Amino acid sequence: PAYVSTVQAWSPEVELGSGLHVDTAAVGEAARDADGMRYLPVRLDWRIAEQPAADLKVSVRLVDAGGATVSQTDDDPIGPLLPLTTWQPGDEKPGYFVLEIAPEVAPGQYTLAVQVYDPASGAPVGGAEIGTVEI
Repeated sequence: PAYVSTVQAWSPEVELGSGLHVDTAAVGEAARDADGMRYLPVRLDWRIAEQPAADLKVSVRLVDAGGATVSQTDDDPIGPLLPLTTWQPGDEKPGYFVLEIAPEVAPGQYTLAVQVYDPASGAPVGGAEIGTVEI
């Protein structure tokens, strides 16, 4: 949301399949709860180039240097109230995600990656690495 201050931002301008693009992305400052769990807000600015044939899901991940996923959240690009098949070509919409980062995840640099997939089959449609995040 608008009240989250941006810490890092990128303009990857990547096409993730089925005409779905991420034009810009940003992360805010991670919040920490009393148990040490951290919550990293992520904004992805979507654009659709063509009418999608299916309601695809998005997986947003933090990946360590060895390729292991340390945090992941999956959802519709902008939530369940406006699925992709309701979008029109040229639509631009912001999507918000929160990555939960366990206390045992070591400080360091992690890759923010996004993958789009078909929820019926689980088959990937496309993906990209967006940028590097310091935790």
